[in-house]
Amino acid sequence: MSRIYDITRPLRSGAWVWSGDTPYDCGLAWKMSEGSSVNVGRVTMSLHCGTHMDAPFHFTPDGETADQIDLDCCIGSCDVLPM
Repeated sequence: MSRIYDITRPLRSGAWVWSGDTPYDCGLAWKMSEGSSVNVGRVTMSLHCGTHMDAPFHFTPDGETADQIDLDCCIGSCDVLPM
C-alpha cells in the first residue's frame, strides 16, 4: 500500500521568502473596532511564499504555466531538506 505525505509548509508571518520579494502577512483590512460595519480579512504575499512549484514559464518565456502542468508530475518520491 502506498503512502502519501503532504510536505507543504504552513504559511505564517516570518516564513522564508525570496530576498526582496513580498513576505506573507495577514490581518484585517476593515475592523469593526475601528468603525467598520464588518471585519474583512486581508492577505498579502508573493507566490514564492511557502511551499510552491515554479512553473517552467517562470524562467522560460515559452514554458508551461502552472495551470498547464499535469498534476501527475507532483506525485512521486522526494527529498525534504531542512530549512
